[in-house]
Amino acid sequence: MKVSMKLMVGCLLCTMMLVLLSACGKEETKTFTGEQNRADVEMTYTYKGDKVLKQTSKITIDYKDFNVTEDIQKEELKKQLETESKKFQDIKGVKESVKSNDNQLIENVEVDYEKADFKELRDNNVVDIIGDTDKGVSMKKSEKFIKEQGFKEKK
Repeated sequence: MKVSMKLMVGCLLCTMMLVLLSACGKEETKTFTGEQNRADVEMTYTYKGDKVLKQTSKITIDYKDFNVTEDIQKEELKKQLETESKKFQDIKGVKESVKSNDNQLIENVEVDYEKADFKELRDNNVVDIIGDTDKGVSMKKSEKFIKEQGFKEKK
């Protein structure tokens, strides 16, 4: 009887530890919105603990905010953004695309920090990475930085 009681207590403790560990390892997201250079920006961080796993950005440029009214002007602005876009295409861990409609240009950038090379990200000005990246990108530091830039958390 003593052996089975010890076994039950042991199993119960193991189960509790698994539940606690799985709760700690849960991926979460935080989204921030703000404006940079007259463009609306939405940044979403996917993280586990304090480590950012992925960062996605949606940058929306309204033509009217840049006094772009003619189709030829819209096409020129789109070409300029597409030229900038090409530098992202061969960077490991980065996905980037540009779409347009009659009223705006929309750029989407996704950085997978688990696949990306931090030196390459810095060298190509893909994202602002602060501090030592040996342990990855800190969610706490990223949140502090983006709020200092005037962004607000989207609930």
